[in-house]
Amino acid sequence: MADETTEAKGAKGTPDEGLAGDETAMETTEEFERSVALCEGVLKAFDLDPGAQLMEGDDESRVWGLRKGSANILLIIRKMDEDCHLHVVSPILALPELDLEPFYRRLLELNHEALIGCAFAVRGDQVCVTSDRMTWGLDDNELEEILACVADAADRFDDELAEEFDAEMLGSES
Repeated sequence: MADETTEAKGAKGTPDEGLAGDETAMETTEEFERSVALCEGVLKAFDLDPGAQLMEGDDESRVWGLRKGSANILLIIRKMDEDCHLHVVSPILALPELDLEPFYRRLLELNHEALIGCAFAVRGDQVCVTSDRMTWGLDDNELEEILACVADAADRFDDELAEEFDAEMLGSES
């Protein structure tokens, strides 16, 4: 027999709109804390110190930074409305100054042909590799896979795209 909490959750395990505001806020806070602990555990499994990798954090979000090859990767957990979200992003290039149409076409082709579990995106004047999802149901294996997808794509394509389109790389060490 299901308890009230189980019955109040939708098919995906997310809080149902019928929950009282306090219960929803409490569940969101618990999910945020669970997600933070999950991220810290995965970082430890990668032999990284979560405290040393933490770039910023408060009651609403945590941001850890890590590196693979020439790529910087941000691991972000954020409360948004009544949900928690995972955002893994790696800014790899400044937008090239010339020939943006062929550049955008190349990114779309790579999204279709070469990337699984992540995608190229443009944020302001930066090109990023990104993957996003709600944290409900997220486990350590899936988080490790998301981190690997973003890190591998960022490290693989930053050099290639920078050379092909004469764009400035963002993650490389000086």
